[in-house]
Amino acid sequence: VREDLAKAITYLDDEFIGIGGITSIIDFIPEEDEKRKIKSYVDSGNDVANLGKAERFILAIQDVPNLRQRLLAMQAKLTYFDAADHLEEDIDLIIKATKETKSSAKFRSLLAIILKLGNKLNEGTAKESAAGFKMSGLVKLTETKTNRGETLLDYVVTSMIENMKEMLEVVDDFPHVNGASRKSFGTLKAAMTKLQGMAKITDGALNKIQQEDESEDYIGM
Repeated sequence: VREDLAKAITYLDDEFIGIGGITSIIDFIPEEDEKRKIKSYVDSGNDVANLGKAERFILAIQDVPNLRQRLLAMQAKLTYFDAADHLEEDIDLIIKATKETKSSAKFRSLLAIILKLGNKLNEGTAKESAAGFKMSGLVKLTETKTNRGETLLDYVVTSMIENMKEMLEVVDDFPHVNGASRKSFGTLKAAMTKLQGMAKITDGALNKIQQEDESEDYIGM
């Protein structure tokens, strides 16, 4: 088993080790001092069978060249594409939600009603003839209250129920908006950065493995 593990790591056999095993080994890569102690113990003729489980683990992998680089390369191989697929799904969801928002005729009509209401409330001020408003301004519908104590959002919804019931169907134009609203651009950016980092680590690890393995082959000749 010891030889099989060392061979699997050496030849980047990720299927033999599995992602759980690879992650665990990365977390417990032995320090140089630990490896020296185990080597000294074995070289002194002591029985390997007397070693504890942790010490036998160190003995099994201590001679694998570029151990960390090999493990990181395998870890990236097994996790990169799933992470990339997940990120792509999230981005696709946001794109669909954006298209739905831009193409909804009912939503445009609703925004026009809100703009008209805003201009009415701002009569006599510099904002009374606004040609539009920022989407972030919609939050004010829940913050501004009428003299009856209801929010402007309550007023708009009540008016729609009484006079424009068909406008209530606007939610049907947004099948992906609810899911997209749970996504954070900060989280997506972090996921993209992580993928780029994984690719960079893998490239660096494989280059180092190749360089040092070629160097060992040359010395062996």
